[in-house]
Amino acid sequence: MNVATIVLGIFAICLLVLFIVFRKQIKSLMSGESETLPQPSIKHIINCATDPFVPNGYVLDKHQPGSKDYEFDAVKVFLFQSEKQEKGILVGEELLQELVDIPSLNANVLDYLMVHPELIPESWKNKRIYFLGTIYLLNDIRVVRYLYWSKSQWTWCQRWLESGFDHRHFAAVVPKN
Repeated sequence: MNVATIVLGIFAICLLVLFIVFRKQIKSLMSGESETLPQPSIKHIINCATDPFVPNGYVLDKHQPGSKDYEFDAVKVFLFQSEKQEKGILVGEELLQELVDIPSLNANVLDYLMVHPELIPESWKNKRIYFLGTIYLLNDIRVVRYLYWSKSQWTWCQRWLESGFDHRHFAAVVPKN
């Protein structure tokens, strides 16, 4: 007997033992009667208190630090839109004034979501989600970064705060504690 024959024999015996041990589970799986196993609960903790990523060519203008251990849960994120946006256009700087007492998520959350796009709800597609807790300067113009769906993937871009924000633009905010 050569080594290959011995290895194949051991492999066949292992498969037989696994089948005998797990035959009940295999039978229920094949018949579609299997139970869904509970998935481990993964917490997505984001340090919103740290300095944000500053893209090349940008300068950090204002950063609203959040919690050091912010647990991201899309269900708890409210997509804010001013009544003025629903009816027309609101300049970004005016939107910031409307949100002065409402905690906005900062760019640390945006960057975390770019690494974990599976956390982004399907309902956010066809919307531009702004993270107004971080404001940058780009060529001395105040800008804010936003998340959006482009063709087949999530990406980010920036918008001047002196530009108009319409019905497609939403600010990611969280309820006050």
